[in-house]
Amino acid sequence: MESHGMSKLEFPKENACSQNYTLRPFYLRECAVNFICIHGFCKEPEIKENALLFGCECDEGGIGGMCENQCCLQCAEHGECRKYINGTEYCYCQYEYEGEFCENKIIQEDAKKDTWYLWVVGVCAGVLGLLILALVIIPYWMWHNRVTVIMKIVHYFQPYEDDDERTWDAFVSYKSTDVDQNFVLHTLFPKLEKELGFTLCLHFRDFMPGETIANNIINAVNNSRRTILILTPRYIESEFTRFEYQVAQHEMLKRKHRIIPILLEDISDSISSMDPNLRQIIRSVTYIEYPGADATEKKLNTFWKRMSLSMPKTRSTEEHQKQLDTQNKSSEDSVPNVISLNGDCNVSSNKTETETTSFSNGGIHPTDNNEISVQITEENTVACKNMKNESNGELYNKAFIDD
Repeated sequence: MESHGMSKLEFPKENACSQNYTLRPFYLRECAVNFICIHGFCKEPEIKENALLFGCECDEGGIGGMCENQCCLQCAEHGECRKYINGTEYCYCQYEYEGEFCENKIIQEDAKKDTWYLWVVGVCAGVLGLLILALVIIPYWMWHNRVTVIMKIVHYFQPYEDDDERTWDAFVSYKSTDVDQNFVLHTLFPKLEKELGFTLCLHFRDFMPGETIANNIINAVNNSRRTILILTPRYIESEFTRFEYQVAQHEMLKRKHRIIPILLEDISDSISSMDPNLRQIIRSVTYIEYPGADATEKKLNTFWKRMSLSMPKTRSTEEHQKQLDTQNKSSEDSVPNVISLNGDCNVSSNKTETETTSFSNGGIHPTDNNEISVQITEENTVACKNMKNESNGELYNKAFIDD
């Protein structure tokens, strides 16, 4: 590129669209060989990564990499003339400007007025979130904490489980000590199996003689739909029960089994020495606290209702409970015989029905017990008392029935 005495500043910018426009001298437009600015002049070359970079400074109305085209649309101060591919000219506006020639500035207040729909979307999203909370999260929390109403609803809609070819409804895992065993044999077993109709797997009755304890435990858990843990400090310290709940937890993680922990005694002092697997079970599965034999009837009924709803839903159990409800209703509707006498009397009528269930099949026996007798005793006592009629001074007999 040749050097001449006149500089670029001596040739001010002109409008390339003007009729009087003349091209600048060639030496100002030639940046390099075959790089010539048409409607403008060369910029000072830049050195980048050991290479010279050339560029053109276009006059007004000149566009393109080498200012080779003309765009003659008169745009406002905040607009720039550009062309579409088909050659149509338009004004490209800077930020916050609009209009055909970019002559109008966008007012922010108007922009805020156009965002009203965001408030609508936000309110709708909030209402939807509350509905999800009310219809999903809260019922799940109530079910997880074994609220009876939610458990009844879940139990009603859940499918029957008696088509899985398993032998028992629940395997009872407990420590064979006097207190724990007494609760299982004289409270849990009579209620769940004898009264409510669930089938239980018990150590002394259902373990196969001659088989190893480990294999008996695995067989009991695999062939039971639930595992009931009787939690006491003694249970936590036992090695045999540890293997039982570990096998049950393994099946639970495969979603083939459920665990029902029953808190028979306070175990807070045993938390530090508790096996990590058992601690994880208690954290992930809500336990059911036994209120005690001396608790109110309402608390005991609530406990057994939660236990019943936590057990498997089977057709045989439902049929058994329907028959039991029918028998109870029939007994309530029956009229008792009342003995009426004309003098002092004291007549008692006792009816005792004894059912003996034998467990002497060669399995493991509870301590000092080869047989368990479940006795259901119904006693009706009719006491006749002489009551004096204060109106006429005569005596008459009245029968009282004590349940």
